[in-house]
Order: sequence, then C-alpha cells, then structure tokens
Amino acid sequence: KTMWDEPDANTTARPDSKDIDLLVEEIVMILARYDLYAQFVCKRTVNADGVEPKTRTAKMMLDNSRLCCCIQEMMGKYLELERYYMEESIRKAVLMDTIEGDGGDAALTSSMVDDVFFIVRKCVMRSLRSGSLDVLCAVINNAVNALETDLCAVFAQVLSAGYPGSGYFNRFTPDLDKVRRTFLAALNSTEVAVEYSKSLSQAFRDEVPARLRGCHAEKLDSCLQDFGRVNASLVAANRTGFRQLQSSLVEPKTMAWMEPFYEQNFTLDEPEFAQTVADNPFVVALVRNIDGTLAEFRARLTPNNYDMLVVAVAAETAAQLERAVMKTEFNRLGGMALDKVVRTLINYFGGASAWPVREKFARLVQVTTVLNLERASDLNEFSNPDSGMRFSWKLTPDCIRQILKLRADFREEDIRKVQL
Repeated sequence: KTMWDEPDANTTARPDSKDIDLLVEEIVMILARYDLYAQFVCKRTVNADGVEPKTRTAKMMLDNSRLCCCIQEMMGKYLELERYYMEESIRKAVLMDTIEGDGGDAALTSSMVDDVFFIVRKCVMRSLRSGSLDVLCAVINNAVNALETDLCAVFAQVLSAGYPGSGYFNRFTPDLDKVRRTFLAALNSTEVAVEYSKSLSQAFRDEVPARLRGCHAEKLDSCLQDFGRVNASLVAANRTGFRQLQSSLVEPKTMAWMEPFYEQNFTLDEPEFAQTVADNPFVVALVRNIDGTLAEFRARLTPNNYDMLVVAVAAETAAQLERAVMKTEFNRLGGMALDKVVRTLINYFGGASAWPVREKFARLVQVTTVLNLERASDLNEFSNPDSGMRFSWKLTPDCIRQILKLRADFREEDIRKVQL
C-alpha cells in the first residue's frame, strides 16, 4: 500500500500528521542537544594556546560511544517520521485544494501550491536544527521526491486531461465551468510553482551555510540541484497544458473565424479596393472574435501564461490565414488589400501582448510581398545582390511559384522565367 491508499478494516489507521509533527519536534531537539554536546566536548579539549592534542581522541571516543549509536538510530527514525509527516501533509493539502482568485481580478491558482511549499520549507529548515548535513540532504531528497511524485503528478494529470472547448459533446460535461477553472488554475500553478521552487532552493543555498557548522558547500549545492528535476517536470506539465489548450480551443475557433475569408473577392477594381480598405467586414469580425476570446482569459491567467496564449493565437491565426490565402485568387489590388489585413492583425497582436509576435507573421508578410508585385519579373530584384532588397526567405522556391500562380494577371511563362 502507498500513502495515498485509504486504510481498510484490516489495517490500522494512519497516525495523524499533527501528532507526528510534535514527535518530530522533540526528536530534532534531542539531535540539536547532542550536536551542542559534541561541540562542547571538542571545545573543552582544546588547550589555551589553541593546540588540539586531545580533540581527535575525544571525538573518536564520542563517535564510538553508545550515545552516538543511539543518536544515529534516532536520526534514522527521524528521517522516516519526517518523510511520513511531509507526505501526509502534502496529501492533505492536495485533498483540501481550492481555487483561489475565482471571480476576482487575480489569476486562478491552486491553494495547494502555497501549502505544499510551506510544508517543504518547514521540514527542511527543521532538519537544519539537527546539526547534520547528511540529515539535511536526506530531507531535501525526500522533499524533491514528494514534489515530483505528488505535486507535479497532480498538475500533469489535470493538464493532460485537456481543456473542454465549446464543441457539441463538451456541452454534456458535468460542471463544465468548474472543469475549465480547474484546468486554468493548474496551468497557472505550474508557473507559480516553478518560481517557488527556484526561490526555495536559492533560499536554502543562502541560509544553510550560515546556520550549519562545517557545511560543505559542494555537497549542499549538489543536493539542491535536484530541484531542477522538479522545475523540469512543472515546465513539461505547463507545455502539455498549452498543447491541450491549443488543440481544443485555439485551433477550432481560428478555423471557424477564417470561414468568411473564402467568401471574399480579392480580384478587385479601384472602387472595390477603396471600399475594402475603408471597411473590411472580415478583419473587423476577426479582431472582434480574437479579442473576445482573449478577454475571457485575461483575468484568469497569469501575465506570462496570458502572453503565451496571445502568441499561440497569433501563430495559429497566421497559419490558418496562410492556408486560406493559398486557396484564393488575387490581382495586385487584392494583394494590397490582403497586406492591409495582415498589418491590422500584426498591430492588434503587438498591442495585446508584451511578447514580440511579428515573427509569427513572417511567412504571411512574405506571401503578401509576393502578391503585391507589379510584375512577376520584379521578384528577381530580391535575389540580385546589387539591388539592396535581398532578405532571408522563409518560403521555399516551390512555395513562391505557387503564390505567384495565385495572381490571376500573371502569365505562366512569366512565372517560369523568375529566377529563384
């Protein structure tokens, strides 16, 4: 049986973690007293001139004494009890988890993040009072394992289950809004937990050498590096969550938003071009839909996660729009109208996120550049080193030729003559 299994009728109920906490405090006090006694013995065996002829002998006698053997046994029991207390307390924190920030302006987070890291810090700092670096490192290892197997596993399970979108079958999900809030809280909590883990390991790195006599910095640092495993697990869970959010929310919505694009005409004359540039219903509706979707998550996600979502929506919008463009016929005025659409989207996403998003539209900008050419032969200027117009293409030569073929006014033989 594991610590998560509920006791059955044939097993003894597990001890209350509060009772174990009191017992562990008393054991640590005994270990601290022994450490003080060992220091006293070493100090009293030093001569007035600082020479230590008897210190080594006294220390050897103390290490071989029955008292030292009892202390070593007590350290072993302490580690077992401390581990039980830590795991049981984390289990309670998980079971009593609530979503914080729900209904307010703060981002949704899980209460167990604060509780779990408080428990970990309490246990590690308590082991520091034992005066033994080995005991401290053992407790840190137990803490890392508990964070990996309990906290990270809970978030990974919630995020891998996915975010319920707005599809037909999701309407039958019981308490749909609660499932969504739980998902977003777990997504935010992975980011918060990474920051907690980093700050906690740094706090141990700063505080332990100052409070532990004879602390070996290299051994401590080697032990604290295991927190990197926790950070990696949390980051992996966060990325899994965003992949789920992308597949269940961003992609379906973006595909639906692009449907009106296929109804637009991009072989325009001058009056149609002027009307399209002045008022394009497609881009107005697209920006309104994107902004409405992002507004639902603006207050629910942490700033960093929200920026990641904006970038994900921008990347998917650019990809879906490029697919739609490759199925549409243009003339030069139509290419100029498309350029206006792309620039409107770049400006919108640039203002919606603190992260740079222009690179997500790099391919689409090059597509509009090709579609805006006056003649197919003008493309040769981009490959001429003396023209000053060379730049790094993200489009392959075959893709460029395919884009040129979208221009209804370009002849096939002119396209074949283009040097790529």
